[in-house]
Amino acid sequence: MATQRRSREEWRPIIRKLEASGLNAVQFARRYGLVANTLRWWRGEFRNEHSAEIEFVELELVDEEEEDDDFEEVPDLFVELGDSGIGIRVPFGFDAGELRRVVRALC
Repeated sequence: MATQRRSREEWRPIIRKLEASGLNAVQFARRYGLVANTLRWWRGEFRNEHSAEIEFVELELVDEEEEDDDFEEVPDLFVELGDSGIGIRVPFGFDAGELRRVVRALC
C-alpha cells in the first residue's frame, strides 16, 4: 500500500484536528487511516514552531469581594490575555484535560 505524501501545510489542519479531538496519536491514526508515528512527529514539529512564538505573561490573583459567607462556593478562575479583558473563565471542577485542549486550540 503506497503512503500518501503531504506537505507541511497539509499536515497543519490534521494536527489541529488531532489536538482538538482529545484522542491520542494511535487512536486518531486508526480512526483516520494515518500513521501514529508520523502524527507524533508532525505534532512535535508544530509545537517546536510555536514554542518560539510563545510569550509568557504574569498572572495576577485578584480577590473578589464575597457577597455572602458561603465558603462552599469556589470562585471561577479567569485567565486574561494582557489588559485586553479577553480571556478564559474556568469554573471550579472544570476537567483539566478539557482546559489543556482549549488552551492548545487558542495557541
